[in-house]
Amino acid sequence: MAYEMGARGWLLPEATTRVHGVPADEMRFYPELAVGAIDERSLQVIGGLIALALFVALAARYVVVAVRLWGHPERAPDAARSFSVRGAPGWVLVRGVVIVAANFVFMAIMVIALAVGLAVTGTQNPAEPWLGISAVAIGGMMLCWLLIILIGIFNRPRFLVVPYLRDKRRL
Repeated sequence: MAYEMGARGWLLPEATTRVHGVPADEMRFYPELAVGAIDERSLQVIGGLIALALFVALAARYVVVAVRLWGHPERAPDAARSFSVRGAPGWVLVRGVVIVAANFVFMAIMVIALAVGLAVTGTQNPAEPWLGISAVAIGGMMLCWLLIILIGIFNRPRFLVVPYLRDKRRL
């Protein structure tokens, strides 16, 4: 039997004469018949949880990578190969790995704020404090991208560059 999604819930097809022993014209709106059906709100929550888990895992991974690379120069070549793009080693990202980690942390904060804001309000528009937190996180991400560009081109600001790569101009 095919059910249709209406504005208020699951609707039975018009052509059905009897459903569960009740005539179709007497039962037009029965959301309880759609057992196991996933509504749009549930899909949003599931998608939000998946995005939340993904961004938190990425942030945690890059924080661990930054901590490991900060004091261990022997790990830099392997990290550069793992950050490579089209065969070119990713030395810029190795130099600015702290900024890359901060960027992923800001992304995770943004997703957390949006997910919590949507869950709190129960609507498509998150509440103002959560939207503000997301806006600050987006600003932090833009600042991180600017710093990655500065580190890649000028190797500045030096205090954000991995200590053993501060003196190297070209990599």
